Amino acid sequence: MITVPHADIVVFASYLVGHSVVVDRFPDGGQTLTGRDYAKGPGGKGSNQAIQAARMGASVSIIASIGRDSDGDEAMALWEGEGVRTADVVRSADVPTGVGFIQINAEGENTIVIDLGATGLMTPSFIRANAAAAKGAKIVMAQSEFPAAGALEAMAVGREIGALTILNPAPMDAFLCEADLSNVDLITPNEGEAEALVHGGSVEANGRALAARVRKAAVITAGSDGAYWFLPDGTSGHAPARRVDVVDTTGAGDAFNGILAAGLVRGLPLDEAIRLASQGASLACTKREVIPSLPYHADLMEAAR
Repeated sequence: MITVPHADIVVFASYLVGHSVVVDRFPDGGQTLTGRDYAKGPGGKGSNQAIQAARMGASVSIIASIGRDSDGDEAMALWEGEGVRTADVVRSADVPTGVGFIQINAEGENTIVIDLGATGLMTPSFIRANAAAAKGAKIVMAQSEFPAAGALEAMAVGREIGALTILNPAPMDAFLCEADLSNVDLITPNEGEAEALVHGGSVEANGRALAARVRKAAVITAGSDGAYWFLPDGTSGHAPARRVDVVDTTGAGDAFNGILAAGLVRGLPLDEAIRLASQGASLACTKREVIPSLPYHADLMEAAR
């Protein structure tokens, strides 16, 4: 019998097919605008983060729920082509693969509406039923793009196996505001998500409040301002973003999380991993569409030179 080694990073992951269109500005309520450059492509924050970590050279396994449909077939082919392990992906014959609808304005900002589809099946019971697949992981990741209670169950699974746990609370789910985050080592919201979580009124106040609720650190991404981190002991720091010509910010947060995890699994100190992730997230803003925008390790090394 051949024993397959466990992946270093296990991502409990959302997967959605993205339908994007470019607009000069976002429409007002009840208004119809003409867009351009329609594109369809794979997405979902967890899937993107898994691919990003794999592009950094990490060993990655994905645990996801997708439909037994053509979109699901494309997801499997994508992950396998990126070197992400798919043995623990669950496919539903009854619920289709999830979808997302993205508008991108002239400044590269975006709005997104999603229908979770099969990703919505990732409840706490689903996570617990698939917990054995995380065995041996050094890092366990989750996002709140599937039911937030399921994401917290994934953090509990990670804690039980002794892995570092990373929760990206995106998109923001009000369930997390009063939830027990004691199984979360690192929480990685953006500015808006952090404010929605704790209503502190500033990056610093929000960061310190979140750091008090998790085990190791709160890391808040702040777009062109880079990222800020806060530790429970009061220590804090800042990682600047790289100055780039912004084309599309859609995948920047996922690039950040995937690079952060890959850096930590390589043994980088937290501050260095955050700096690397901040630089990589900047590069991800220079291309349109998420998957093409996620940088490879060589891209980061070239940019650093």
